[in-house]
Amino acid sequence: MTDGEKGRFTNTTFIGPFDPNFLMGAPSLTVRWHSYNQAHRLPDGQLELYASVDDYIKQVLRDVYQPHQTMIVPVANLEPHDLLDGRPGKRFVVSSPVRVPGDLKWGTVLDADSGQPYNVREHAYVLIPMKTGFYVLIYPATKDNQGKEGYPVYEAMFNQMVHTFKALKDGPDGPPAAAPAPFAARH
Repeated sequence: MTDGEKGRFTNTTFIGPFDPNFLMGAPSLTVRWHSYNQAHRLPDGQLELYASVDDYIKQVLRDVYQPHQTMIVPVANLEPHDLLDGRPGKRFVVSSPVRVPGDLKWGTVLDADSGQPYNVREHAYVLIPMKTGFYVLIYPATKDNQGKEGYPVYEAMFNQMVHTFKALKDGPDGPPAAAPAPFAARH
């Protein structure tokens, strides 16, 4: 599935086969593009705008995963071998529970005290800055209603997407991407 706002934002989600370990039984991998300082309207009508990769990380951690987040893998710079074309970037994995409607049964756990359903998110992010914006590769995994981990199920596929990602354009509607600087020149 792909949606977007030309030149500002693009979201492409690859949805896998039914798996009860994932919210609504739908495992997925996502590639997003955000242009720097260009507002994008969310489905609920709110606007999101990011000045940089670091600004995106700060806002996502604050607005999506607080107050009960756990950093599974702290924010770190990508190693040069992490991307096929050697671009710099950042990665992190965050976990956080979020309350969901009671009719959702896949990819949820019941709170032991309240009996209310929660989606225990374990989401991996890789961010790749470009000249006019940045790419975000996302793996949104969860735990199922027996507390089984969904993350390991498609972790290898996410890592393959990360290791083979090539930024051919500076955004989906942008010009051809400039070649990344040799790793030695960046340090």
